[in-house]
Amino acid sequence: MAFFQVKDVYKNFGANRVLKGIDLYLDEGQVLAIIGSSGSGKTTLLRCINFLEIPDKADIYLGGENIFSVDNLDKVNEALQNADDSQKQVPTADIAKEDGDAQLTNSKESGVDMIKSPQKQKKSKPVKISKEKKKQIAEQRLKFGMVFQSFNLFPHYSVQKNLTLAARLKYDKTLKPFYKYFSKSVKIARKQAFKEIDERAVALLQRVGLGDKLKAYPCELSGGQQQRVAIARALILQPKILCFDEPTSALDPELTREVLKVIKDLKNDGHTMIVVTHEMEFARKVADKVVFMADGVIEEQGSPEEVFTNPQSPKTKAFLQESEKSIDED
Repeated sequence: MAFFQVKDVYKNFGANRVLKGIDLYLDEGQVLAIIGSSGSGKTTLLRCINFLEIPDKADIYLGGENIFSVDNLDKVNEALQNADDSQKQVPTADIAKEDGDAQLTNSKESGVDMIKSPQKQKKSKPVKISKEKKKQIAEQRLKFGMVFQSFNLFPHYSVQKNLTLAARLKYDKTLKPFYKYFSKSVKIARKQAFKEIDERAVALLQRVGLGDKLKAYPCELSGGQQQRVAIARALILQPKILCFDEPTSALDPELTREVLKVIKDLKNDGHTMIVVTHEMEFARKVADKVVFMADGVIEEQGSPEEVFTNPQSPKTKAFLQESEKSIDED
């Protein structure tokens, strides 16, 4: 079995069906690039993979273990159907008194006046998740490091604190049940653990070329430097998989090269990564596998050579042609 695999992923937002049965896999140490037009479902898929969004249906495997399984799709579809039914037209006499401003329409099927009332419309509600499932999701989320396009650094914290905050909170959470009974031992262990976290932060900053920025604040850094701090922050929890959501979209070409170099170096170090990107050259030259998405489904997947040199899907061909046209115009 592949190191990482997702099966049959569905996700709806209200009546908008965003993911429609996604299957993909990735071997350990590989880089997967997800490409596609805006609105194709790329970011939603990435957020479902690392549990920032909870899919309506999915099976997710990591290291041969099923780390997450859910099938609420029938319930969600039923809720959507109920919402659709509640918005259908009903006879005027039933609701005209409740909504004097509603507009009358004519139903050819019944031959009677009908009325649609906003007050009668209902929205589908998300399926509830049990506390146990939420706890499971929180634990599994720590196996994925996430790097966003907007950096998401705390402006009032130094680079060091931005890097170490999550790791410290995670450690404190694990020690909390023991603090009441072993307070002295816990304090000693906590001090040592925090020292190791600080040392790891220094090493990671050096790794991304920012060893001299430990005490700096985000406002003192360029966009590329902030993104490299965000990458180091994702690494400090030692995730199994690193996920990137358009990590260079807010950067100019020079800063983009800085960040992409860091990602290339991480690949050379053996990190498994999933990268949603609009950088076609990155997908072509760095990724081991490329997935092209359109309208919530995977239209094409394969090696960069297969997808870029010999695409089989007409949608893939059209997207790549448009991408090349945009590069030429720039």
